[in-house]
Amino acid sequence: MVPPGDAVSEWSGPRRRCVACRASVPTRDLLRIAWPTGAAGPAVGRTLFGRGAWVHPVPSCLGALCPQDLSRAFRRKVTSSHMADLLTGLMVNSGADSLE
Repeated sequence: MVPPGDAVSEWSGPRRRCVACRASVPTRDLLRIAWPTGAAGPAVGRTLFGRGAWVHPVPSCLGALCPQDLSRAFRRKVTSSHMADLLTGLMVNSGADSLE
C-alpha cells in the first residue's frame, strides 16, 4: 500500500527528515539521536527513549549539524560541549574517520 501523495511505487517504511540536509528518507538510511530523560546529553541509538532527531551517517550531514537544529528537535538547549561529545559518537556509529 502506498501512502497518499507518495511518489514511490512501493511503500518503503517510515520516513524521517534529516536535521542537517532536510531530506525526507526511509529511517533505515538515517541515524537517530535522542536525549533520554535524566541523561547528561544526547546519545546515538534507535531505541533510546526521549525526543529524537535523525541524521544521515555521511560526513556532509554530520559536519552540517548545528546546536540550534538539535535544540529545536529536543526542545532543550544543546551546548557546544554536547555537540563535541555527540559528534564523536556519531562518527563512531557511522564509520566516518573525519568530518571533512
